[in-house]
Amino acid sequence: MALSDLPAAGLATNSPIRLQRRRPSLAWLAPAVFFQFFCSLGPSAFLQDDLKRRHGTQAVILWTWTMGLRGAFSFFLSPGIGALTDHWGRNPIFALQVLMAAMPALPLAIMSDVAWSVDLALGLMLLSGLSGSQFTIPFAYCADLAPRGEANKVQALIARMLAASFAPSFIIGPPVWKYLFEYLGSATCWALVAGISVVNCLYVWLLLPESRKFSAHSLTADASPKTPSNNTGPPQLSRNPFRYFRLFTASGPAGPEAARLLRLISSIVFFLYAAKVNFIFCVVLFAEQRFGWSPGNAGMLLSMWGCFQFLSMAVVGIVGKRVDERIVSWVGLVSAFLGLLILFFVVRGWMLFLGMAVGAISMISLTALTSYAGCLVRTSMHGEVQGLITTMVALSEVFGPPVFGSLLATTLQDPDAPWWIVNLPFGIGVLCVLVAMMLMTRLPHISKAMSLCGRNLDQSVLLEQSS
Repeated sequence: MALSDLPAAGLATNSPIRLQRRRPSLAWLAPAVFFQFFCSLGPSAFLQDDLKRRHGTQAVILWTWTMGLRGAFSFFLSPGIGALTDHWGRNPIFALQVLMAAMPALPLAIMSDVAWSVDLALGLMLLSGLSGSQFTIPFAYCADLAPRGEANKVQALIARMLAASFAPSFIIGPPVWKYLFEYLGSATCWALVAGISVVNCLYVWLLLPESRKFSAHSLTADASPKTPSNNTGPPQLSRNPFRYFRLFTASGPAGPEAARLLRLISSIVFFLYAAKVNFIFCVVLFAEQRFGWSPGNAGMLLSMWGCFQFLSMAVVGIVGKRVDERIVSWVGLVSAFLGLLILFFVVRGWMLFLGMAVGAISMISLTALTSYAGCLVRTSMHGEVQGLITTMVALSEVFGPPVFGSLLATTLQDPDAPWWIVNLPFGIGVLCVLVAMMLMTRLPHISKAMSLCGRNLDQSVLLEQSS
C-alpha cells in the first residue's frame, strides 16, 4: 500500500512525508521536562506548609489522600493517553499536561487573601491527574529516539533525559523556591510558577520537535489490533480506558509472552514505587512534623535526592547501552532497600539526608524496567506500553500516600512513642522492596525475553513470521 493511501495523521493525504526542520533530540526535550518538574516539586513544600497552617495535624492526611486520588486518575488514564500520543503525536498531549500541572498555582496567586484558596489549589492538583503520569510522554519520546536496530539503547536515553532534566529540577528547585518565597512573597511566587508553566506549554507546542515517527513502518491503513506479525501500525484507539490494559492479556496485541513479562515488570514497578512513596511524599512531612524543620529546610531533602539521582542517572546514561537492564534494576532495588532501612532507624535529623542520598539511586530501576518493556513491543506501540508501565507508578500513588500518610499521621501524634513506632511507615516500605526483589528474580535476560516475544535484540522491528 502506498503512503498516499494512508489517513491523515499530521500528514496531508496524497502528499509526501515532510521532513522536520528540527530533529527531535534529548536537547529539545530536556528543558520541557526540567521546567515541568521545577514548577511542581520545588513549591510543593510551601503548599504543604499552607495546608498545615490551615488544617493543623490533618494536613498530612489531606495531602497524602489527595495524592492517592490523583494517582487513581492517572492510573486509569495513563495507558489511554500513551496510546493517544501514538496516534496524535507526543507534543499536543504533552503541552496539555504541562498546562494542567500549572492549575494549582492560580488560586494561590490571585486569591492569596482567601483562606480556602489552598483547598482549591489542592482540588486542582487532584484534577491534574486527568492528564496521566508525568513520565509517560517523556519516556515514549525517548523510546522514539532509539535508532532502529538499537532498541536496547532506550535505557541509556531515558537515563540521560532524567539526568539532564528531572534530577536537576530536584537539585535546583527547592533552594531556588526557598529564597524566592522568602524575598518575593507567596502570591508573587505562585504567579511565577503559573507564568513559567504557560511559557513551557508554548515551548512544547510550538518549538519541541515531534518525535512520533509517521512512516510506512509505523502507520498502516488497517489499524485494527491484530497479531504483531500481521500489523505494525498502532492499535485502534478506544474511548474505554480499561481497554488499554489488554496488553496484560494473552490475546492482546503484544502477544502472550510479552503480556506475561509486562505483568511481571508492572508488579515490580508497583511494589518498588509503593515503597518509594515514603521518599517523595512522606519524608518532607516527617522532617517538618518530627523535627520541626521549616518548609525551605525540609525541601532541601529533595535537593539531596536530586543530586544523587543526577549522579546515578549520568552513570547509567554513559554505560546503560552496554549493561543488562536487570543489573541496573538490581542496583536500584538494593539502593531503595538500604535507603528505607536508614530512614527506619532515623533518630536524628541528619540521618534523613543520608537515607535520601542512598535511596535516590533507586530511580534507575524505572529507566531499566521501562526500557526492558519497550523492547518487547513494536515501535508503533511505544506510547501505549510506556503509559501502561508508568501507570503502575500511579497505582502505587493510589495506595501508598493514603496508607503511609495516615500511618505517619497516627504515629506522629505521640511524641513519646518509641522510635520504631514513629518510623514504622519506612519499615513497611522495606518489606515492599523485598517483594519487588523476589519478583525481579523471575525476569529473564532481555535477549531471551525478546526471542520469546518474536523479536531480535539486534532489531527494533518484529521478526517476520509465517501466517
